[in-house]
Amino acid sequence: MSLSRPVLIGARPSRFREELAGWVRGQGFDPFVTEVGRVAVDVVRRTPEIPTFLDADLAEDDVGEVWRVVRPIAGSSGARRLVLLAERRSKELWMTALADGVATVLPLPAERDVVLCALRIVTRD
Repeated sequence: MSLSRPVLIGARPSRFREELAGWVRGQGFDPFVTEVGRVAVDVVRRTPEIPTFLDADLAEDDVGEVWRVVRPIAGSSGARRLVLLAERRSKELWMTALADGVATVLPLPAERDVVLCALRIVTRD
């Protein structure tokens, strides 16, 4: 029996969040889901190598601040382990996220194949 690898999903409650968790689980990963940015930061502090998907519209926190905190905590590998999920089509948001080291930005709602491609990117060793 092999242990599944954890993946952090910091996203507000939605149908997409549930689909994302299912898609990740279907690839042999164990999703930890939270809608609170402070919880996401705490998880990354305790597990810096965890692949992370963060929603740009987390309910309680400014995700921009969350991923700016998460990235240094995760160290040099943190940048390639972080995916920002964004409904906003703002060029400024995308450019800032990518400049700050986010592995990729996915527009919401994202298709399954796109999410799985991003998962492969952030779980490369």
